[in-house]
Amino acid sequence: MTPLQILTVIYNKLSLDANVQSYIDLATMQTSQKFYGVNYSLAIALMAAHTYYLTAERGGKAGVVSYQGAGRLYESTGGLGVIRNDLELSNFGMQLKRLRQSSGVGALTTAENIYTALLS
Repeated sequence: MTPLQILTVIYNKLSLDANVQSYIDLATMQTSQKFYGVNYSLAIALMAAHTYYLTAERGGKAGVVSYQGAGRLYESTGGLGVIRNDLELSNFGMQLKRLRQSSGVGALTTAENIYTALLS
């Protein structure tokens, strides 16, 4: 599947956005095909979805929503002290973190495989 096809499944709102290809291009620049291997397209789609979510849905706000009301529409963000990187600010980012842990050198189980991967 291509990143766009994956986005159609996981984040249809982004796949319909006029700038979807720009988000895919930005994500492609930040994603290593060698590291992700067969999951390369998925990694691109998750990074694009994460970036879109932070810019379009969150308006670039830092921190997690720690308080949200409904009556007069108020919201408070915070919790930056517990966030290690911006991937923790969206579900897509968290999925990408899990994918990173099961890809590349981290997914190799023997010292020989790790050594071979580092040399290649």
